[in-house]
Amino acid sequence: MTLPSFEPPSDDPFAAPSEPTAPLEPAPPAQPAAPAASQYPEYPEYRSFNSGYWSQQQPQAGTVPGQPPAGAPMPGAPMPGQPVFGQPVFGQPVFGQPVPGAVPPARRSRGLLGVAGAAALIVAFGAGLAIGRVTAPKSTTASTGSQASTPPATSAPVGAPGTLPSADVVNALLPLPSGATALKASGANADGSMSLAQYVKLLYPSSTTETSLLQARGFEGAATRWMNTAAGQEDCFYLIVFSGQDGAQSYALGLVKAHEDASANAADTQFPVSVMTDGVGFETSTLDAYGNADSWVYGEVGNVAIIVHSFTPAKLDRTQMLGLLDQQVSRLTADESGH
Repeated sequence: MTLPSFEPPSDDPFAAPSEPTAPLEPAPPAQPAAPAASQYPEYPEYRSFNSGYWSQQQPQAGTVPGQPPAGAPMPGAPMPGQPVFGQPVFGQPVFGQPVPGAVPPARRSRGLLGVAGAAALIVAFGAGLAIGRVTAPKSTTASTGSQASTPPATSAPVGAPGTLPSADVVNALLPLPSGATALKASGANADGSMSLAQYVKLLYPSSTTETSLLQARGFEGAATRWMNTAAGQEDCFYLIVFSGQDGAQSYALGLVKAHEDASANAADTQFPVSVMTDGVGFETSTLDAYGNADSWVYGEVGNVAIIVHSFTPAKLDRTQMLGLLDQQVSRLTADESGH
């Protein structure tokens, strides 16, 4: 005989009998979460693809808490009308490209660069100078006080020069030739005159000895005139007045020797200048940084030493330069003879 089965009595004698329960249904597999838009900021194509894919698998935007409403931009995406970093805004120039209609900066002319920089091109040799070269220090006078070696003597100008007073040095400058344009002489007074301090500062900016050497030679005054001729050649004339002819000769010879001794000038062509005493000229064999051919002339007339620096594009017209020098010497000789 089979006995009926009974559940164990409950601790609560008044509890209702338990009822059987249905088995639990398995939970649906969890859908993977869509990646955040900011997870792939550097791959916009990947982000766009996945956004479209997950939008088909997930509930409509705006129905899930924490999800942006429909039509809202994705996190990290630029707002409409906002420029994207690295892309130019419409109407705004791209860096490094000219602005349409903008006026380009004016280019300085070669001529103005040449003469305006003439003072910078006159570089000190210690106690001597070279125009247009940076060289090792040299001196127009040897350390023993002996005079620099004398180049072959050249013929003196016609007429025995006298002594030019330093007060007349400006009047002795060559007037502007026909068609020439006057250029401002850097460091000089408006009329071209220069004191000892001005002259040394202009031609010997780094020298600590030239002032005393010029004083020992009897420096009394100087004047300069810079011009641009009608043919495009630029000439800078310097007249340096000394108390006597020996001072002018000592200075001129020292300039020639200093130019010869400078290694940077080794390739220069040397030529005689017969229009003045001890006259020597030098001309470069190559063009300078501005594309100019340069020449320098040193010499003296009476108690006045003369320096001429000329430069012109491509090829120097030596005949024109010497013609102007001849006019300068003639004017100087006439002025000296009148005193």
